[in-house]
Amino acid sequence: MKLYYAATLNPRKVCALACHLHSPVEYVHVDLAKGEHRGPQFLAPDPNGKVLVLEAENEAIWESNVSRPRRCCVGRGPTATVML
Repeated sequence: MKLYYAATLNPRKVCALACHLHSPVEYVHVDLAKGEHRGPQFLAPDPNGKVLVLEAENEAIWESNVSRPRRCCVGRGPTATVML
């Protein structure tokens, strides 16, 4: 999995959650000041050009409101359970 993030509040929350759960995530920093979120490489998984994107296999979750950690996580690592 790849997690495209920027140094802003909501992406930091998701990065902290992934780190806490020991998720097998490759972190990809997106520099907003350089406009990397508007480049073709970033727009491929996220046509809206908004940061935070979680890319797994052939799918990408790019709606930042969906990605916010508003869930209760039980356990750690790949066997963690997410309760809505």
